Amino acid sequence: MTLAVASAPHKLNNLKENIKNIPKLLGFLLILGDVFSIIIAQFLAQKCAVLLKTQMTSEVIVNKIHYDPHTNLFLILGLIMTVVLYDKGLYTSRIPWWSQVQYITRIVFFSLIVQGFVGFALKLNEPRSLIIFSWFFALTFMVAFRITFFKLA
Repeated sequence: MTLAVASAPHKLNNLKENIKNIPKLLGFLLILGDVFSIIIAQFLAQKCAVLLKTQMTSEVIVNKIHYDPHTNLFLILGLIMTVVLYDKGLYTSRIPWWSQVQYITRIVFFSLIVQGFVGFALKLNEPRSLIIFSWFFALTFMVAFRITFFKLA
């Protein structure tokens, strides 16, 4: 029994040795890519939500009361998401690709739920399509930038 306990730390050390650190420049580019993804996602989501609203109802949005996007909430959640991804080690360590995609998908889905809940709790007048488009585009661009940066590295 003591032999099994003694070999457990050895396996853990081997696992830590297999995870390699990524270069600092690549980590910096990944952070910039994620921040850029969040900003682009918000811009495109606003355009798509307006386009969807005008195509579905055939009316031009003139009154700001009907369309009041709270970009600060999305950007704050995006910043928190970036900090959580940094804490998880996605910018500093080489983690298997599908594990990265799985974790990013989970945290984006959780952020979508949080934004929807906060919007409902605070009675923010924000289209649901904007929230869904924002996080869909954020996930898509984050994965696309990661593919690009890892191919270049």
